[in-house]
Amino acid sequence: EIQIPYTLSKTGSKIVDVAYRDRVQDLYQQTGEALYYTIDEPNQNFTLPMGEVYGMITNLQDNSANTSLTNLTNGLANVICMTAPTETSTASSQNPAVVIENYVNGTSGYRVYSDGYCEQWGFCNFATVNETTINLLKSYVNTNYLILLSLSGTGAGSSNNVHGQPININSFNLYAQSGERSKGIYWLTKGYIS
Repeated sequence: EIQIPYTLSKTGSKIVDVAYRDRVQDLYQQTGEALYYTIDEPNQNFTLPMGEVYGMITNLQDNSANTSLTNLTNGLANVICMTAPTETSTASSQNPAVVIENYVNGTSGYRVYSDGYCEQWGFCNFATVNETTINLLKSYVNTNYLILLSLSGTGAGSSNNVHGQPININSFNLYAQSGERSKGIYWLTKGYIS
């Protein structure tokens, strides 16, 4: 049995010094469970045991970039959650959904997770019209995505006077009454992409 000194976190996780990383990795490979997490306080680095993937990451500099990235991608497919949930969750602490793509440009952007979940956001200033169409950067699988809206600026106003309605998987209409138009509206959509 491998002995590893640890500190118990408030959430019950066993945190060990980075000096024991090899022991944590060995234990993970033997049991398949992430029982310990390593922390490198001077470098502010926190790591999870990842077995084969950890080796691929640390060896990236030793191999050609294309071979290493292919191996890493193949290894990650066995570690991270790549399947969208239905009535049952597909992600877990041993098989997490992780961010695989992100983009930010000023006030707009998106974040895509390995199971296909996507969040997209932006800002709209209406000026003189009551309705405008927002074109999404990523297409959702259907029109059942969530639209959240927030007024910007100060003063009187009500978020009840603004709303969004999906048109299709690529865009939605944003509506605002005249008193709310000049404030501008931050929007956020959430759902699964195709």
